[in-house]
Amino acid sequence: MVHSAWQFIVATDIVDSTRVASEVADASALWAEHDRAARDLVRAHGGREIGRTDGIVVLFEGAAQARTFAAEYHDALSRLSTPLLARVAIAGGTVVVRENRAEDIALGAVPFEVDGPVLPIAMRVQAMCGGGQTLASVNLKADGSGQRLHSHGLWRLKGEPAPIEVFEFLGTGTHPRRPRDVEKAFQVERIDGEWQPVSVGHSRLPRMEGRFVGREDQIRDIGDRIEAGEHLITLLGTGGVGKTRLALQFARCGPVYFEGGAWFCDLSAAADEDGVLQAVSQGLGVPLAGADPAGLLGHAMAGRGRCVVILDNAESAVQAVSALAAQWRVAAPQATLLLTSRTLIGVAGESAVEVEPLTPTEAGLLFEHRAQGAGVTLGDADKGSVPLLVDALDRLPLALELSAARTPSMSPAQQVAHMRERRRWMTAAGNVQRRHGTLAQVFEASWLLLSSNERSVLAQCTVFEGGFSLEDAIAVVHTDGDWVGAVLGSLVSKSLLRRQGNGRLGLLQTVRDEAEAREEVTPDRTRATARHGRHFASLDERVLWTAGFCDLDNLIAAFEHALARSDHDTATKALSLCAEVLLVRGPVRRLRSLALQALAVGDLPASMEAEVSRVLGNALYALGQREESVQRYRTGLQLCASSDARGLRIRLACALSTPLARSGQTSEAMALLQRRDEDDALLDDPVRGCALANAKGAVTMAAQSMPEAIGHFERALLLATAAGHRRWEGGVRGNLGGALYLSGRRAEARHHYEAALSIASGIGDRAWAANAQCNLGLMLLEDGRRDEAEPLLAEALRSAREIGQVLLEATAGCNLGLLLIDSAQPSRAIGPLQDAARSAARLSDHTLAAQCEHALSQALEALAEWSAAAEAADRAIERATSAGDTHEMARSRLRLAEVLLANGTHPERLAEATAAARAAAAALPAAQAASLQPQLMALESKRLNSRC
Repeated sequence: MVHSAWQFIVATDIVDSTRVASEVADASALWAEHDRAARDLVRAHGGREIGRTDGIVVLFEGAAQARTFAAEYHDALSRLSTPLLARVAIAGGTVVVRENRAEDIALGAVPFEVDGPVLPIAMRVQAMCGGGQTLASVNLKADGSGQRLHSHGLWRLKGEPAPIEVFEFLGTGTHPRRPRDVEKAFQVERIDGEWQPVSVGHSRLPRMEGRFVGREDQIRDIGDRIEAGEHLITLLGTGGVGKTRLALQFARCGPVYFEGGAWFCDLSAAADEDGVLQAVSQGLGVPLAGADPAGLLGHAMAGRGRCVVILDNAESAVQAVSALAAQWRVAAPQATLLLTSRTLIGVAGESAVEVEPLTPTEAGLLFEHRAQGAGVTLGDADKGSVPLLVDALDRLPLALELSAARTPSMSPAQQVAHMRERRRWMTAAGNVQRRHGTLAQVFEASWLLLSSNERSVLAQCTVFEGGFSLEDAIAVVHTDGDWVGAVLGSLVSKSLLRRQGNGRLGLLQTVRDEAEAREEVTPDRTRATARHGRHFASLDERVLWTAGFCDLDNLIAAFEHALARSDHDTATKALSLCAEVLLVRGPVRRLRSLALQALAVGDLPASMEAEVSRVLGNALYALGQREESVQRYRTGLQLCASSDARGLRIRLACALSTPLARSGQTSEAMALLQRRDEDDALLDDPVRGCALANAKGAVTMAAQSMPEAIGHFERALLLATAAGHRRWEGGVRGNLGGALYLSGRRAEARHHYEAALSIASGIGDRAWAANAQCNLGLMLLEDGRRDEAEPLLAEALRSAREIGQVLLEATAGCNLGLLLIDSAQPSRAIGPLQDAARSAARLSDHTLAAQCEHALSQALEALAEWSAAAEAADRAIERATSAGDTHEMARSRLRLAEVLLANGTHPERLAEATAAARAAAAALPAAQAASLQPQLMALESKRLNSRC
């Protein structure tokens, strides 16, 4: 059985119990005497013994019992045959008691166990007590027995999120004694909005300006490492990331108290061992003398016991710091050396804590606090620009402080707008007075630590956008003899390159800006830019999918740089790869912008302009600009008609066939594709063959020739599988599922839909994943599994909007509208259905437009808007007729008859509409006709009943 309630724990501990045990002749009898007296008191005051130390741990339900027990316990110890002194602590709070079963107790288990934070708090407070003293973590009102209560202020206890007030119970004639600062508990006070220790020995710590923000996890991590026995810790990070402030904050407010104090040694001016010794001497307050100054300082550290010595800016003299730190670690094993550095110092046992930029939330809070310090209170409009600004500044504390100091003259929005000029205005301002005045100065200090080879490699790395792998670096970066991987590792250890995960590296934007500005390495960077473009433009498209599209930024950069230097071949290949990603990941508008950027150059080679036309056509069609896209495709075909670009002609033909088929021009679309058969045979490329077969399947499906469509899709699937092209396999499976679904083969259709969704989701193809979600969601809805269908359709709609795929958005919107109708929410369905119908009409996708109007008619009928419902059904018939979609035409005619029957005011028109629906259904293939028979029979039955 488990129960919880507010209760009190009293923890006692005998002072000098080890000495007593060794000095008293019959210690065993004394301890038995103690136990008898303590347990008599427990019984007298209604307590329950829950544990043993040298003393006893007792649980009480009331404050009075706990307080009285503590007072009488001290008195009982003074009357033992050998008087004893005890430390007594009282803690109160919610206690969870778990009663053990009788059969477990019979086997040796304790009757009950206690959980919750109250017991550890009691033990922490007990450690603060002196002999004969009683301390409490809660304000227990003293009774009338002469006891008094004295507050010792606020104390931080290890493991507790906030300080607690500690009280002492005083008897008649006794005086308060300050509790002891111990390893896991120390007194604190509020200074500048932060809790800081009241006493830190004889510490020497510089004052920090402004409130410290964030880093709680790292402060806890440093404390945990020290408790685990690690006493040489390096806070590693790039300049301006906040290493010094983190070290000072830990020393002031960390979870472990250093009774030997905290000492700050600024090594920024040290260049050799003498400089380091002078800085540490000044920081510790120990004058240098004698022939062994390093030994003298080590002896001083050892004499301070548990202390922390901060060696700030250790990279200034790495070799000297390394040798001295190793010596001091041996001389003062209890001291903790806490270094801040841009590089590891390389001592055995060194523990590195990588100091990363602040989180977005922390960065925004720091910026706001520093802006307030500059006299600016940010309004809602300003706060809306802060996330963009702090991201642009890499969330580096120094950059944020410099930026915040500018807020009196430049709002956050203005700073974002002028971010390209940040190197000019990111200088010391306002109250930002510190060792690192500007980001340029910070970088200069790091730059001077690099060899000429490291400087060249760092400059070459600035050509990468969004990170890079070791393989990328080997292809792009040239070194002066050293292996590029070794140089990259050195730059990582010096905090100029950052690990991004998945084996990739990257640069902070502030580091990139400064490295790009170094004129001495500009030629190296220029040559690397050309190699960068050729490398990324040569990637196989399948590499993009397996790598999770992480190289999109590099592809865009490769395209833009190649375009600027008139490297048309590289620019064309890079743009094609950009299209592979942006069409299925978004945003498609970015792709349109890149293609227009290429056309704006003018005088492009015909083959390049043809490919740009294809890419632009794809982007325009995805964005709902059908006519413009068709014109672009036709222009592309004309440009490459006389060239040897057979693969490009196939891609253009496949692209053009889609808008033609969806607008009902299936004959022209199929003729266009059939002219490519010879090219396909000559090309002997299974991926291109897959694309051509898939396009033929889409055209024949639009022409309502389902058996033929299924055959084309099956051939496309075979080619995609043989080529190992997972993306094409997923897309073709989705299309094959659609043809099977329209053929009435639902089980097979669902199998392919699910496989398509699994493949597309696995490789990150959001467009084809959303398409599969649309189709699968519709099937689930038709099967009455609304709860499973809704999240699929909602996710499909969200993905389509984020990507910028208008046709996909219209499809998802139509299916979601059907779900809302099925959920008895027709009023909510009208808006999405109207939007979907307009988008489909703009794309001349007459079948989809008919389906949207059909669903819209259902929603309007449910709202008894008969006239509007009939008009929507009429539009559905018109759209289906334009598409040549006989199945949708029959469905729409049946829909009109259902509306007229429900209205009941147009019997003659109802008879005409019913006959038309019956005739349209009879003209369908058997499977499609059978799917409409239940609705036709229901319609006839309702008509007969209405006549009766």
